[in-house]
This record gives sequence, C-alpha cells and structure tokens, in this order.
Amino acid sequence: MKPVAIIGMGCRFAGAPDLHAYWDLTVRGRDGFGPVPADRWPHESFYSDNPRHADKSYAPVGGFIDDVRTFPALLWGIPPRRVEVMDPQQRLSLEMSAIAIQDAGYTPRDLPRRTGVFIGVTASEFRQTLSARITGQMMASGMLGEVTEDSAEGIAAAVANVVQPRPFSAPGVLANMIAAAVAQELDLHGPAYTVDAACASALMALSDATAQLRSGQLDVALAGGVYLQLSPENYVAFSRIGAMSKKGRCRPFDAEADGFVQGDGAGMMVLKRLEDAQRDGDRIYAVIDGIATNNDGRGDGPMAPVLGGQIEAIELAWRESARSPSTLGYVETHGTGTTVGDATELQGLREALPGVRQVRLGSSKANVGHTMSAAGIAGVIRAALAIHHRTIPPMAGFESAKEALGLDESPFRVPRTAEAWEGRRVGAVSSFGFGGTNGHLVLEEAPAPASVAVEQAEVLLLSA
Repeated sequence: MKPVAIIGMGCRFAGAPDLHAYWDLTVRGRDGFGPVPADRWPHESFYSDNPRHADKSYAPVGGFIDDVRTFPALLWGIPPRRVEVMDPQQRLSLEMSAIAIQDAGYTPRDLPRRTGVFIGVTASEFRQTLSARITGQMMASGMLGEVTEDSAEGIAAAVANVVQPRPFSAPGVLANMIAAAVAQELDLHGPAYTVDAACASALMALSDATAQLRSGQLDVALAGGVYLQLSPENYVAFSRIGAMSKKGRCRPFDAEADGFVQGDGAGMMVLKRLEDAQRDGDRIYAVIDGIATNNDGRGDGPMAPVLGGQIEAIELAWRESARSPSTLGYVETHGTGTTVGDATELQGLREALPGVRQVRLGSSKANVGHTMSAAGIAGVIRAALAIHHRTIPPMAGFESAKEALGLDESPFRVPRTAEAWEGRRVGAVSSFGFGGTNGHLVLEEAPAPASVAVEQAEVLLLSA
C-alpha cells in the first residue's frame, strides 16, 4: 500500500480547546468531565440516581466543550439568519478543518482542487430542537394522542421561542451538509460526504479518505468526526442500556470501571500520500501504514461486540501494513470501560497479535469521554501525538487492572504515568461501533527528513 501522512490536525474536546491543550490533558493523565452546562438542558429534570427510573439518566457528569454557540460568522461571510439555524456540529467542523489546514502550514487556497472531505457524523441533536415547533403542532393537533384545549395551548407556548422554519433550515440541520459546508466554504472540489457507522464513524471516514488518496483519486483529504451533546436523549438511552458510568469517570480496563462518560468532540486531519508530503517538505506527525474495516455480521444483538469480527479487522490492518506486529509499542483502544466491551477488546488483541511484547494500552475516553462519532479521530490524534512527541501517555484515573481481564499474564499493560517512547515508534488504533462495524489502523513514526545543505543562514528578529 501507499503510506499516507498526517500533516495537519485540529481538535476541540472537553477540557481541551485546541490540539496543544488536548496533548497536555492526555499526557498529564487528566480528564475534562464536569456537570451539564445550563445552556444545554436542565439536568435536574432528566436526572435520577435510580437506574430504573423511566425517562431519566443516572449519569452525573459529562465531557462538555465550554462554548458551542460562539461562531466567527463574519470571518466566513455567513449571514446571521443562516448561522441561527446551522447545526453547531457543522460550524465546529468548519472551524476545525480550517485550523487543521493552518496547522499543516497551508491556507485553503493552497490546496489542490481535488481535495476531499470525509466526516463521521452519527447524530444531529440540534435538529431535534429546531423541529420542536413542528413536533409541538403535531402533538397539539392530536396526531400523537388525544389532547385537551388547555394542553394544546401549553404545548404551543412551550415551543413559541424556537426559530421558525426558514430557507436555510433544511441545509442547516442535515448531516450530509456538515461535510458539504466545509467543501463549499473552503472551495474544495473533491468528494465531500458524511459517514455514519456509530462510534466507528470517524475511523470509517479516515478509511475512505486514505483509500482515495492511495488510489490517486485525490491529492489531499480532510478527515475526522464530530459530536455535540445538545439534548438529554442519549443520556437517557444509554442509561437504559446500563453503559454509562454512575461514578462519572471512564476507566477502561480498571477494577473500578463501570461504563463510559459521554463527551463532546470534534477533530479533523489533513492527509497526503507520504511521497507527496516528503516532496513538499511537510511536517509529518505520523504515517498511516495499514487500515482495515469490517462488520461482525450476525451476533447476539445490535450492540453486542463480536470477538471474531474484532480479530479479523486487526489482522487485516496488520496484513496490509509493512510492519510486523512485533514492533507494536502502543494501542489506542476503543476502551469504553464497560465489562463486556473491555473483555472482548483485550481478548481480540491477544488473539490477533500473538507475537507482541510489552505493549501499552490507552484510551481517549478516560480523558474526554465517549465522543461517539468523533471517538475514532480522538484516538488517532492521541496516538499520532504520542508518536510525534515520543511519549506514551498514561491512562487517566487508572489505578489497578480488573483481575478477570488477566492483564498481568498478558503482554499488554496500562501506564499510570507518561513514559518515554524509545526505539522505533509503531502504534495502532481501534474503533468499534455498535451495529458491528470495526476499524483498526496502524501508525508509525515519519521517516527522517532528508538533510538540506544551507550555504548561508540569516536571523530576522521581529517584535510583536
């Protein structure tokens, strides 16, 4: 395969407003969890410490980005009436794409015409809010059940402040427009589409981008994922499953693990074929050396992980890679902190990679929560930064391994503090979505840049 270089990145997660803050958060082993902000929803109305309470969530905290309302509309030349009905996920993806391009050392005008945009998106909770006026009318009309005159008036009053439908409403809330808006605003002419494979969405988007670069259809690709919690719906839904942490901490593979914490997130990458990046003198964070995706097929249920599917995805990625699994030093796991999920994932790694030794495990979910369709890109960015900084980050909050997992008898271990990454740096990232889609990616350090002879050097000092 043709290796693909990661030359630019931009991200925003809970407790980490930018790429540098994200690395600082993760290398220090901290998390960005906190109470539900008042401008999201009234948490007390949807919270109950009784896990069986209908229409309630027992999750006490989440991972929230500080401000999802502010947007530099004038910078983009987008009219206020359009911004008002524009999904914040669309706005955030546009910002992160521009930041990733800048991080790569380019402007949008520098990018070739055939630059593609691939973004993982699995929900639009803003759409639910914006459609409340129509839903309210449906309820008041009796479509969803009999109502009294008084209750109809109350429903109408409750949704009166929701923005009325307008011409920009449809493109503002459709998931496909999240990628399309990036292409339109940055004037890019490659394919631009969103991918929904649940929690594996971002890694699937990265897989599509990589495939089109390797085939020569594109010269540059933007790839990533986004998810914002704007409604308590997923809190309630995942509480019914019992997948969320009652303690408000996500501790994959830990004896105290009791599920995940839900989190906001957005991350974008700029990708090029390695040979092109080297030719252009680009700074390279890491190189994608192998990537594979599949589906579990029939299993015990739509959300139950299947060991065989995970093993196959891992084996396929390493078969495609030029590296031997024996060189592996770090795996950024899917790592949800759920009993079945952690056990299946660890067993899959053990069976798919029998020749490995002294491999460290980590998970971005311990730092910023489960960012759903952005989870895969959170993991890839974390692993790429670890390779770039020659440092394996700790697992935030990890204390002791769950005995039933048998970590002590395996070649895998979870670091509690940051560790220097000696020798050749080869890592991997796993991302699994309910619905059975699995993804696994092999990353390695960039080749050493060719030395350039400099006849004369001068220093120019500037003050600011």
